[in-house]
Amino acid sequence: MLARLVLTDFRNHADTVIAPGPGFVVLTGENGAGKTNILEAVSLLAPGRGLRRAPLGEMARQDGPGGFGVATDLRSAGDRDDTIQIATGTQASAPERRIVRIQGAPRRRDGAVGVARDPVADPGDGPPVRRTRERTPTLSRSTDARTQPGPCSAQQSL
Repeated sequence: MLARLVLTDFRNHADTVIAPGPGFVVLTGENGAGKTNILEAVSLLAPGRGLRRAPLGEMARQDGPGGFGVATDLRSAGDRDDTIQIATGTQASAPERRIVRIQGAPRRRDGAVGVARDPVADPGDGPPVRRTRERTPTLSRSTDARTQPGPCSAQQSL
């Protein structure tokens, strides 16, 4: 569950914090208010180029200092203390180089979410069997490292 979304200098959002409650989320607002930009920001938290597949340099706010940030706190539906923090964005000095952090630690762009492979499995009684098995990715849930999404002081109404 997306517990909090922070947008810093992303498209038309200077400093936006969204903390949805449980249940469905409905975004409403005038044309150009930034509803689709929020969806695009969420899509950047997964591997790939995002909802619009736009160049990263076009995602920074036009009147901003350059670069942008998107950060989130993800929580499992049943456990409020189980939080994973993911952040992505660019710096003004390298607008086409995407930075990804999980729990505050830098990750390669293609390593944010992946599939772990188990090349050797022990069937129990017999010899180990060579095979590949996909597993659900496990991310560190340490509370020591925290992402720093940047200054975010107000919740923006759309």
